[in-house]
Amino acid sequence: KDFLESAWIVIGDDGCYSDKLIQLYEKMWPAAKIIKVSPEAAMMAKYMTNSWFATKVSLMNEFKKLWDKLDYGSWDDVVKAFGADVRVG
Repeated sequence: KDFLESAWIVIGDDGCYSDKLIQLYEKMWPAAKIIKVSPEAAMMAKYMTNSWFATKVSLMNEFKKLWDKLDYGSWDDVVKAFGADVRVG
């Protein structure tokens, strides 16, 4: 689903083929934000994105383990309350 409904596409290119690639991607994903940067910047952005989401998943797993030990009730209620903050996303 992430691939088919991409919100953003990062193209790392030194200028050789990016214009044609951008035209192709604009047709395939008209709603996606296309960002053209150097190959190095694209690589770093990919590392950062993967690390960000892995960190979020790991942190939530730790909170879930803590909640299970406390045995206070429904984890779904916690997630519902937490997710209501628009900054969480």
